[in-house]
Amino acid sequence: MTNQHGYDVIKDGRRISVKTTAQGKGFITINQNTFYQFDDFFVVQYKDDDLKLLFYGPKEEIPSLRPYGNNYEVNISSLKRIEKTLL
Repeated sequence: MTNQHGYDVIKDGRRISVKTTAQGKGFITINQNTFYQFDDFFVVQYKDDDLKLLFYGPKEEIPSLRPYGNNYEVNISSLKRIEKTLL
């Protein structure tokens, strides 16, 4: 199942919110109103014709999550510390 309200994919019964970015720095936003509707967070960065996995794990482990208006913000630089190259 894909693209449901609050999440994008279900894997092994876990609802996953997927975010993609080409930004090297700045923030990724997550809607506070749908935060409770997913279990895991998956962030991919497109850079230099390659995809890099910046984060994949339970939403409770998202680093540097902070409220901003009606959203939460995640600092991309905090995700880059755990960056992995996708095959």
